[in-house]
Amino acid sequence: MKNLTFTIFILLLSELMLNQTFAQLADSPWPKFHKDILQTGYSQYYGPDTPELKWSFETGGCIISSPAIGEDGTIYVGSNDNYFYAINPDGTLKWNFETGNEIWSSPAVDKSGVVYVGSWDTYLYALNSDGTEKWKFKTGSAVFPPMIGIDGTIFVGSLDSYLYAINPNGTEKWKFKTGSEIRSTASMDANGIIYFGSADSYLYALFPDSTLKWKFKTGINNVYSSPTIGPDGEIYFGATDHYFYALNTNGTLKWKLNLGDQIISSSALSLNDSIYIGTWNGTIFSIDTLGTIEWSFDTGSYINSSPSIDAYGAIYICSWDGYIYAINPDGTLKWKFNVGYSWSSPAIDIDGTIYIGSCNGKFFALGYGSYPATIDISPNILNLKSKGNYITCYIELEDEYDVYDIDQTKDIILEYGGYTVIAEETPRNIGDYDNDGILDLMVKFDRQEVYGIIETGDLELTVMGSLIDGPYFLGTDSVLVKEVGKDHTNNDNASSVEY
Repeated sequence: MKNLTFTIFILLLSELMLNQTFAQLADSPWPKFHKDILQTGYSQYYGPDTPELKWSFETGGCIISSPAIGEDGTIYVGSNDNYFYAINPDGTLKWNFETGNEIWSSPAVDKSGVVYVGSWDTYLYALNSDGTEKWKFKTGSAVFPPMIGIDGTIFVGSLDSYLYAINPNGTEKWKFKTGSEIRSTASMDANGIIYFGSADSYLYALFPDSTLKWKFKTGINNVYSSPTIGPDGEIYFGATDHYFYALNTNGTLKWKLNLGDQIISSSALSLNDSIYIGTWNGTIFSIDTLGTIEWSFDTGSYINSSPSIDAYGAIYICSWDGYIYAINPDGTLKWKFNVGYSWSSPAIDIDGTIYIGSCNGKFFALGYGSYPATIDISPNILNLKSKGNYITCYIELEDEYDVYDIDQTKDIILEYGGYTVIAEETPRNIGDYDNDGILDLMVKFDRQEVYGIIETGDLELTVMGSLIDGPYFLGTDSVLVKEVGKDHTNNDNASSVEY
């Protein structure tokens, strides 16, 4: 029941964001540090069962920055060589932009394709999707990862002790002073409340107009961890006093847990209500929402990286021992891959590719890659007023694969704008539906669930799934979505046109 509550919470927040008229986070698989404004670190896509190096990209310095992904598939990451990089999905350079100092900040991408990133040169930069500067905003010291709020406001902390709220045009909206430097990335709940930590030992909750709602005192040490917000509004974060905290929405302590060493990492929250966090002593913990340790996994060296979770529930995190780890939901090792010493946190793409930076200056793409599929969605003109039961999809593979190679024990997914619907388990059939001599797999998606993630206009829908020997198949089809006439029920198989 709890994971259903969390799923509904994510969907309600997504709907709220989609209804905003201002700039907002890009509809991409991973538009910012820890994926969303709740900072759950949860992806609806499946990571690889075994890792293969797809490509690596060389920068000129240590990569502390964690990557973000744009709507067109471009991957963004900063480097300590002072450059900010835009990398094509095939691993080639799209463009780079030079700042005046190292870039530890992770980027955030908005709906219009503008990318925001901070630098140690004291500026927050807003860059257009072609790499040109839109504007830059000066703070008093180094700038850490930005968060884009549901109304388009950009929130960013600086080592000058201020949290800044910046309008999408680059002007200051307000600033809030804490007692010390801010490295924590702000989170936001569905009511627009902003949560962030400071090295003054407090976690802060601010109203959208910058007035203080409450602040919570940890030990005498720093709160570098970025807070994660749970389905009931509870706030999870770690501190360098060795404690991992759970707070109620009114700022009172729900529970705290001594994990034995400093916590720089930010937590991730799974659909089964497990919270994952790494510590300075190299241990990854799974904790339930009551504060009980479910399991721990030792990597052998300290962890600054924050965990990411895929749709299987696998947890991905880097350690200073040189490896990125994939850990099963029960705490056993799934795989590990040597990327060199890394503070960077993984991002998960739509095809399951894991992106991660390393202090050896390399940026890695790990995964299977995808095999092209021909997708035919029927009907190809959709009316949101229709009350039909299903949307039908025909999947066709060629050359070295056919539809019998599709692993139907795993989900087949329809995706639009970063939101997904899983195909029904039945009915499914194989046949040559288009009479081209190549077999098709026919699957169906719940029509109302699909309507919940699409909008009117000419759209490109993506369908993907797993093949038995590992890789993904992925293909797209175009549909026209309208909203006309009275509510009515159509025969799903009557026509490719829906009136």
